Amino acid sequence: VKERRHQLRELAQIGTGRPRTAIITARTGLSASELKALGTDDTLRSVYRRGKRNDLDETAANTAPFVYQGSMSETEGKLRYLFHDSGATDPKRIVIYASDTQLEMLSKSTRISYDGTFASAPDPYGSVFSIHCEVLSRRSIPSGSRCLHDGWLRKQQEYRRILDLILQSPILATWAPIEAHCDFEQASRLAFRYYFPRIAIRICLF
Repeated sequence: VKERRHQLRELAQIGTGRPRTAIITARTGLSASELKALGTDDTLRSVYRRGKRNDLDETAANTAPFVYQGSMSETEGKLRYLFHDSGATDPKRIVIYASDTQLEMLSKSTRISYDGTFASAPDPYGSVFSIHCEVLSRRSIPSGSRCLHDGWLRKQQEYRRILDLILQSPILATWAPIEAHCDFEQASRLAFRYYFPRIAIRICLF
């Protein structure tokens, strides 16, 4: 999957043909599970556009031992914002952003919503996964974003890995959400039920 996305960016940089033709080329010969992991038309068009801009060296972005520090790890008030980074040597690197304030709001919320997207993921990551918590007046706000590497396959164990990491925070020691709103993806629902067996999951089309 990672190689096919790289191929799509290369086709964009060459500039031959239309985006649709390049997407068909990138999908050729893949199995059903690989096609699902590769992403939707919107996702692949976003990948194509990023390749068209050619605004970074993809090889360097995926291999450099980038360290998140300074403005990449703190708020403007110099408070911690980077919650976890599994490191550049992790083939499925996970970077989690969640401030203590966000975690405190999450700990007090019994209703959440969550979703992931490929389309807006910053290079070199393949997906962004975000959990939102409900606050006063039934308003939903972000409680943290998770940037996931291209190796992300949307499996239950991957979502459980994220939840296991954030639940290590002492702030969430007694957190027990009773309701979650999400899309139709089964893997994420099973992961949440693993940690919160009594949670009521409402499936909706975002």
